[in-house]
Amino acid sequence: MNGEAELQIPTWRQVLAWVAVSISSAVLVLWSFWGSIEAFYEGWYQHSLWMNIALTIVQYLLPVLIVMVAAVASVLWPRFGSLLHVGLAVAVAVKFNTRSGRLLIALPLGGLGALYWFGRLRGKRWALYSLCGLPVASRRTRRAAAMGACGPRMAGAGDELVSGAAYVRVSFL
Repeated sequence: MNGEAELQIPTWRQVLAWVAVSISSAVLVLWSFWGSIEAFYEGWYQHSLWMNIALTIVQYLLPVLIVMVAAVASVLWPRFGSLLHVGLAVAVAVKFNTRSGRLLIALPLGGLGALYWFGRLRGKRWALYSLCGLPVASRRTRRAAAMGACGPRMAGAGDELVSGAAYVRVSFL
């Protein structure tokens, strides 16, 4: 019975859902890539490695995680996820009460909510892979590229690093 219901999804609804998943995946990949770059460029100024990692997650990667949770919720439960997108759009519009905040962040989130509201996916596995796997892969690619550009030696405890304009001494406590 469930298989018959999945086969009756109109094509235009599937196209809308895949457009929403594609846009969400592209935004998540670009945002996680940019967040990783920014974290290593200007975010590593604490004396403790763990404080730097916590700051990276909170300051640069938390927006990626919030949008990823909303997108995954939209794939699994389209109505709930689309309302979550619209709620995020309203929160962004209230928090960033500027024209650019409303136009560049809140409006696209609301548009994604509308796409997820009307779109339906037949198979959800590939959508979840693209929403959760691609941003993680882009962060690993950036980290590997950064390590290759800096040489094969990794920084250890007590080593001194220069990151952007900050002079950092790496310690693990």
